Amino acid sequence: MRRIITIILLVFTVILNAQDNSEKAKEWLNTLNSDKIITEYYNNYKNKILKGTHLVFDDYDLDITDTTTLKAYKEALNKNFKFYIQEAKDRTLLIYSNYDMERLDKFINLAKSEPDFNKVLVETNFAKILEIIIEEHSEYIVHDIPFIVRNIKALSQPLRLRLIIDNDTIANISKTDLNLVLVTTNQKYKQIQILNRETSVIEVPKDLKYEEMEYVILTYNNEQYPFFENHYENLPKELRAVMNEEVKELHNPLAKSCFENLLYWEIRIDNDPNTNPDYELIKRPGENNKGLISFKTRSTSFGRIN
Repeated sequence: MRRIITIILLVFTVILNAQDNSEKAKEWLNTLNSDKIITEYYNNYKNKILKGTHLVFDDYDLDITDTTTLKAYKEALNKNFKFYIQEAKDRTLLIYSNYDMERLDKFINLAKSEPDFNKVLVETNFAKILEIIIEEHSEYIVHDIPFIVRNIKALSQPLRLRLIIDNDTIANISKTDLNLVLVTTNQKYKQIQILNRETSVIEVPKDLKYEEMEYVILTYNNEQYPFFENHYENLPKELRAVMNEEVKELHNPLAKSCFENLLYWEIRIDNDPNTNPDYELIKRPGENNKGLISFKTRSTSFGRIN
């Protein structure tokens, strides 16, 4: 019994010490005015990117005179940087919360007494900590910009189907018999053709709600292949148990974002399934398929040609 009480007291001591360290870390960062430093640095970084907006728009064939497109680009960049600024603040606090209180007190005293601000940043490790976080975020930001641009283009351009058959991209879908039919719970649109075979554009009625969409039937060589049927129910039940609405949206291949934020859906048909790099990952023991169809919106689903 005495041993149990000792363990409980030790646990509470650790928790209390951690809370004290966190409060002391907040005091240190407030003394330094770290939020202002972090915000100003990231805003300067963002402004440098914005100065090169014309180069980005030229590379991706966007019209910089289009105020709607320009506004969407700036708003998306601002949203991303807001996230990175907050994460930098949170991580800085977390790091300093692991320092002992005596060391944090020294940092506070140094910030109050040392006139050379750069010396304070160096001797308290703040400069190094922020540099590491910024380097990591810089890698993410490089990939963010093409993603932002693709989303903007998707808003101004129609969703299209990219069809690849045996590694050849099919420019004219109308020369094949491939078609797409959307199955819904809407009584007006129980089954509706959504692919314009002449233009490769994918269109749905404006009065059809996304939550009414159930699955897609792909027709090819006079055979029908259902895709995305019961996509939510097919997820592991452990995952479904912890999914909120936002996560459900991310796992839904027919979500609103899959229609509005994508430039292409992609269908790949391989008459030799072994030429598809994903075949070994999904191949069932003993099966011998004649071909494989992969259908990708934001996630990928597979159909077997028997």
